[in-house]
Amino acid sequence: MSEIRISVLCPTRKRTALMRRVVYNCFRTCAYPEEVELIFGIDDDDIESIDAAKSLQEEFSTYNIEYTVWPRKKYVFSDLMNQCSKPAKGEIFNLMSDDAVHASFGWDEIALDIFDSHPDKLILVQTKGGANPSTGFPFMHRNWRTAAGYILAPIFNGDWGDYWLSDVIKGIGADRFIYCTDIEIRHLHVEFGQMEKDQTYIEHLEERKKQEDLPTHEHPYHGIEGKKMKQLEIENLKKFIETENLK
Repeated sequence: MSEIRISVLCPTRKRTALMRRVVYNCFRTCAYPEEVELIFGIDDDDIESIDAAKSLQEEFSTYNIEYTVWPRKKYVFSDLMNQCSKPAKGEIFNLMSDDAVHASFGWDEIALDIFDSHPDKLILVQTKGGANPSTGFPFMHRNWRTAAGYILAPIFNGDWGDYWLSDVIKGIGADRFIYCTDIEIRHLHVEFGQMEKDQTYIEHLEERKKQEDLPTHEHPYHGIEGKKMKQLEIENLKKFIETENLK
């Protein structure tokens, strides 16, 4: 049995057709599909998605398709990514969304080669396909979670988490932020005109608006506590790198 090296983390809610699309495009574009696993993260009240995950496991039995179930938490999306990473077997995490697709053939091999060239693995490999170089679907090593205690600060409903990751890694060194245009993960978002609004989008939009209506000093990204938390994460990653360099 091949070792799992990359875990694609994909929280989802009531989008069974998109789950199938994620599976199809993820594995058909892999150079080494046996070394990749796809983990869906599903709310415990979302029975249709749980059933869909089971069906996909049966239909695509040669692929490594897993799912994890958690208590419904509304849309604290960054924490859903953390929960998704808990059962992950891979050393590298690809942060994914159910409204996106892997569009570049051999993306797994490209990502592995980049990480293999960085001894401490603390880099952020951002991908093409988002609105700008900071808003794609990145690759991170599990060393990041070890150093910080999480892969994404558990304070965002979806917006700003990607900018946070870019800020953190650039706080350690600009050369550790890698914008890899050879990997495209295409975001087929409602706001890009790529899909119709559904209930999941409408509910999520409400949570996003609540976050953006906060006073600036209370905002998770712009606010005082958020900035302190970000600086602490930067320091923790720096300490990890120093420790690794002493080995």
